[in-house]
Amino acid sequence: MKRAVPAALALAGFVAGLFPIFDGDLFWHLASGRWIVENGAVPRLDPFRFSASALPWIDHEWLFQIAVYALERVAGLDGVIVARAAALAGFGLLLHAVAARGGLGAGLAGFVALGAVLGVRPRFLDRPEIVTLFAVVLLLAGLERRATRAAGEGARPWRGLGALLVLVVVWVNCHGAALLAPGLAGLFLLGAAIDERASGGGDGHSRWRQVLGIPALLASALLVNPYGWRLVEVPIGIRAALADLAAVNPEWLSAWRAPQPYLFGGMAATLAVAVVARRARGRWVAPQWGLPALALGALALSAVRHQALFYAAAAPFAARCLAALPEARAGEARRERRLAAAFAVVALLAAAWTAFPPASGPLRPRHGGLRWGLGLAPERFPQRAVGQLVRRPETGPLYNEFLHGGYLLWRLHPPRQVFLDGRMELEPRLLHELVAARRDPAAWRELLTARGATGALVRYEPRRVPILEPDGRGGFTVAETRTANSYLFPRELWDLVDWDDAVMLFLAPGSAGGAGEAYRFVDPEDPERTLRLAARDPASRLAVLAELERKLADQPDCRRARELLERVRALGAAVTD
Repeated sequence: MKRAVPAALALAGFVAGLFPIFDGDLFWHLASGRWIVENGAVPRLDPFRFSASALPWIDHEWLFQIAVYALERVAGLDGVIVARAAALAGFGLLLHAVAARGGLGAGLAGFVALGAVLGVRPRFLDRPEIVTLFAVVLLLAGLERRATRAAGEGARPWRGLGALLVLVVVWVNCHGAALLAPGLAGLFLLGAAIDERASGGGDGHSRWRQVLGIPALLASALLVNPYGWRLVEVPIGIRAALADLAAVNPEWLSAWRAPQPYLFGGMAATLAVAVVARRARGRWVAPQWGLPALALGALALSAVRHQALFYAAAAPFAARCLAALPEARAGEARRERRLAAAFAVVALLAAAWTAFPPASGPLRPRHGGLRWGLGLAPERFPQRAVGQLVRRPETGPLYNEFLHGGYLLWRLHPPRQVFLDGRMELEPRLLHELVAARRDPAAWRELLTARGATGALVRYEPRRVPILEPDGRGGFTVAETRTANSYLFPRELWDLVDWDDAVMLFLAPGSAGGAGEAYRFVDPEDPERTLRLAARDPASRLAVLAELERKLADQPDCRRARELLERVRALGAAVTD
């Protein structure tokens, strides 16, 4: 029965990680990996954006990009998804092994690891952060193993650092969060020194030398990358891009602005176990794991995108606190078999929940996008629009949104470049310029034109914007409200030349690339506005019907066009009656 625990944990992790791709950053990583392989070098200047020429680019994730590009070339996007699911299963098994090494039985270690797997799942995307999650656990577990071996064998205190230095070198060339390595190592070693002093053992002088020396060595390993010390410019650039930004980037919201109940629950459970263990032992247990967990917990609270990091140190810490309780340590065989059986049942239920989550009720997941399956998330990326652009090579440079930049690069570069993508550090003030320009359609058109865009490919944004007009008394009143893109792309400034269920394509009047007539009457983003126009008079209704029928003749499976056509026809029937 003991072997059933890792098997059930691996199954639960694999199923939890098997969901369609909905994060657009994967695709600019694929495009970057392709560029590196084709050019035989890491980039120094950005080759992907037309909106700014020759921008310096520190591609600090180049090694991950080569690996994921090679995987996609061999196995396709579905292979990347399967590899992600296998990685989540492997992460769970790694945490299980580290928890069991702390003295827990297989069943309890499984529960701790499964809790962490579910915690990291919303952020376990096709991104370099996956490398960071593994690296944090391996770094801290490696420090623990090295210290245990040195204490048992009387070995030299600096022995065994080679593997950790190699780990940091690989890490820093896959993800910038490797900059955390010296700090996490210092906290771990500080906690180990505190624990050793509290237990009255060890060579205190040697231990304190390691607290400073080992992090310094790891910091030197961070310089083994193509850009050297300039790597620190990346987080500085990201911070500048987000500073005082009026727009909301959900993954950079703090846990206080975007509450994460599971994260709060995990923190509360970890703290409770630590307090109980302290009362049982008379001192804090495993501070070498507790201090990194505390630091990563603070980081997790600062932004949603960091929440997974907490579990990488908190799970081993909680396991060691549990193991400090006599009743929780690995015990007699019958009890261990019962715990293993209970865990297997819970793991299978967790797998079923992640594969087929309820749509409502207390068990409905907050991250509703993680639906079990392969491929691309429906209506998330401009798949059809890319085909249209391939058939219209004369279409000029297009403004695109943050989410779609990477996908457009992967499908269309070269030769087509993009307006922007997920690399915020390239132009820290660009997001601020975009937010400011969105207040006025004319300013918006001016900004896009100044940066070389002759059109725009945008997602539907049903958020409504108030349209103000003078009230005759020196103030303003709300004349109407429009959806965001209906406001930003008025028909007098832009032609809507194509649309589908995912995106709309606007071009400046007279721009190359327009095919056929522009849509003058149908607003696919604002059906209610279209219906009001259709209800105004029979001529307008016939014009709307003609455009919808033209759209369905071009794309019979367009859901938006079909639903709107049915509503317009029903409106016409009601008027006739």
